[in-house]
Amino acid sequence: MRILRPEEVDKWPGPRYPGRTPGSLRFGQGVVHGGRPAKVHGSGRRCPHGGFLGRVGRDPAEGRAGKSMTSAGNGFLYEVKLSEKIKQTIKQLHQQAAHQGEGKRFLAALRTIHDRLRKDATNFGEPLFHLRALKLMVYQVVILPVVVIYVVHEEKPLVFLKSVKLLS
Repeated sequence: MRILRPEEVDKWPGPRYPGRTPGSLRFGQGVVHGGRPAKVHGSGRRCPHGGFLGRVGRDPAEGRAGKSMTSAGNGFLYEVKLSEKIKQTIKQLHQQAAHQGEGKRFLAALRTIHDRLRKDATNFGEPLFHLRALKLMVYQVVILPVVVIYVVHEEKPLVFLKSVKLLS
């Protein structure tokens, strides 16, 4: 394939198409698809919300994390997310701590961790490592008798609990 310089476009020996002038973006196109635009999707079906792809055509503000932020003094609150597995682990650890006579201390430590994560997640724990591609930073915090490893998103006010352990 030869790329033409702008001054060579007028001398191009290829076929001319009506409505397409030399130098325009559409000049010389249409040969491959017979003058029609290429099919993007073979079935031509659209998604129920009107776009070809899941998020195309939606309001850009829709689903943005900024909508869930709330004011807290001079900053904002992080949203702490827990998976079902972490919730089950916390329940099991609480039962284990209760059997050892540390149930109230366990709950107090967990409440303290949750409150601090909501208010100041990036300055609370000790940074472990950075996941650059995902824009996440992994931290660890210990408030006796609980050890929590959590992840903070760099751009959105989100905190994900990765693991919760009980120091015995």
